[in-house]
Amino acid sequence: MSFHILAVGRPGMGEESTVERAAARAAEEHAALTLMGIWSPARLIHWARLAGVDPAELIRDHAEQSSDWLRGVVAGLPADVSVKFACRKGLAKRHVAAELRSGHYDELVISSSLLGQRCLCRLRREHPELRVQLVEPTQVLLAA
Repeated sequence: MSFHILAVGRPGMGEESTVERAAARAAEEHAALTLMGIWSPARLIHWARLAGVDPAELIRDHAEQSSDWLRGVVAGLPADVSVKFACRKGLAKRHVAAELRSGHYDELVISSSLLGQRCLCRLRREHPELRVQLVEPTQVLLAA
């Protein structure tokens, strides 16, 4: 396998289509696929203490849920797709840049909401051989 795809999405943010698109591309190209789930706690997480909830416990729960989501996605991939996966906490642009520096990728499949225009321009400048495929996230409906 000489073709490598990096797919990046956020659990529970309607970005399942990003992973589905990357899996389909990997199956088409007989490519190796790296899935990266990016998550971060809500900015107001520390206010949870006022409600009697430990913020550290909420962060652990969020990390577990994110990892479970990624494992479920991997379990649903076709058997002939070679895949590795990682769940990362923080900003997508930092993790994507680090992953692109550490490995060789031919294609990046990423949710359009994860990278700003400046970051995309920089990626294209630093990795001109990289094909970047932006995927629009689907609407996430919240239960009332």
